[in-house]
Amino acid sequence: MTSKNLLLVEDDITLGELLLHVLDKTGHQATWFVRARLQDDVLVLMDADGAETILQPENFELALVDYRLKGSPVDGPEVTSHLVKKGVPVVAISGLTQLNDIMIAAGARGGISKDRLFSGVLRRELLLDHTFVGVK
Repeated sequence: MTSKNLLLVEDDITLGELLLHVLDKTGHQATWFVRARLQDDVLVLMDADGAETILQPENFELALVDYRLKGSPVDGPEVTSHLVKKGVPVVAISGLTQLNDIMIAAGARGGISKDRLFSGVLRRELLLDHTFVGVK
């Protein structure tokens, strides 16, 4: 099953563009943001061009969230906790296992390194859906 729409929160422009391309090439729809902030109980996301959007959780079936969000007042664990409270399943996509573990403790359903995510999606070995990132 391919996700209806993935939320990608990744601060690195090069990695974000590459991951967005890979997801698109493999039939996934994704919306990408580079920064996040909480305003009261609302998650405000910023895209690479600086445009801000208020999160509409019902638009996303799964979120892929990086741990470090440079330039953001919140980081991946805070974003993860908020998304989970709003009913959006999260997969941590940090390059470091210990950072993914922190995000799992914040509510992420699992974690995967970025290199494994890239290669798994490209080889169609990973299924991205609302339940988890699973290996075929």
